[in-house]
Amino acid sequence: MYHHSSMKKKLLLKLFFLIYSLVFYSCSHETFSGALQSTPIKVDARINDWEIPLRFYDDKTKLNYSVTNDANNIYLCIRTADPQTQTKITQAGMQIWIDTTGKKNRSIGISFPLPTGKKMKYGEQTGYDSPDLDWVDKNEMSKIRNNFLAANKEMQLTGFKNSSGFISLRNDTGINASMNWDST
Repeated sequence: MYHHSSMKKKLLLKLFFLIYSLVFYSCSHETFSGALQSTPIKVDARINDWEIPLRFYDDKTKLNYSVTNDANNIYLCIRTADPQTQTKITQAGMQIWIDTTGKKNRSIGISFPLPTGKKMKYGEQTGYDSPDLDWVDKNEMSKIRNNFLAANKEMQLTGFKNSSGFISLRNDTGINASMNWDST
């Protein structure tokens, strides 16, 4: 029993120190580190499981974010209140690269949301050409956001041992993503 527990702790420590090199490709090329999460986070696009304000803010990308983990999972939360950054993400997508070496290697990654017009697994296309969000009234903005969320049902995985390609946001791989808009 002690041997198994000791090995598990060593493995978790290695995982804790190795897994945190995340690169936000479409917005930045920086490396970020995480913190230990005391309770699991529900991947439901709600911010209530996260400590607000999020831990980090990047002036260049206008992204507020936190990276954390528990014994079994890594969690990432990204927010932006900047309309231009929101437009960029909805049209160009976002890629998150996981590099256990800290050398900005891009062999394991998650693309979500996918760029506008990207063909998904079932032949659908993501998003649509949305207008500049600065010039849209409230009702139209709500429609644009709902349409965008409805059109983005998949993410693209690269380099994961048991999963690669396009998969549903809710799946049995243990890799889940969710997105929403809140009051900010």
